[in-house]
Amino acid sequence: MDGLFGQYRRWMGLNDADVTWLEAVGRAFAAAGGTGSVKLADVALEAGLRAAGVSVTREDIQVSSPTLSGIDPATGYIEDPVNSATGNFVLPETDLAFGGPSQELVISRMYNSTLAAAHDEPEACGVLGPGWSTILDQRLIVTDEQARWVRDDGREIVFPLTGRNGASGSPHC
Repeated sequence: MDGLFGQYRRWMGLNDADVTWLEAVGRAFAAAGGTGSVKLADVALEAGLRAAGVSVTREDIQVSSPTLSGIDPATGYIEDPVNSATGNFVLPETDLAFGGPSQELVISRMYNSTLAAAHDEPEACGVLGPGWSTILDQRLIVTDEQARWVRDDGREIVFPLTGRNGASGSPHC
């Protein structure tokens, strides 16, 4: 699965394919008479689409669950911790906070409904169970193709490894 920009490019390509699909459907109706009230059987439409090399259905883009997780206030979250674009519910909880010189030391956890729904994915389950992420779940997963930083809120940032020594371009969030 590509990163965000790869999926965006794929989505744009799918939109271009929609134009080709509509043109093929238009040609099928034109061949069937093209004016007035024209009825065309599904099999005739499918044959026209196949002849044009167009899929009958539109494919969806694939967005991994960790891409939808985390809480970035600039990404559609409204007053309740619900993302208005995806319906994702998040609940940040602070368990332990210190004052004075240690005020930056905070132990917190984050519940995320998207991660809870993906609990069958082995890497999606944190130490507190499905949907929960903490600082204890933060890690770096390195493969030949990429380095994935799993943050304490469950969000994953992907760094493609493109150079000989793992030199990377910009991160894909």
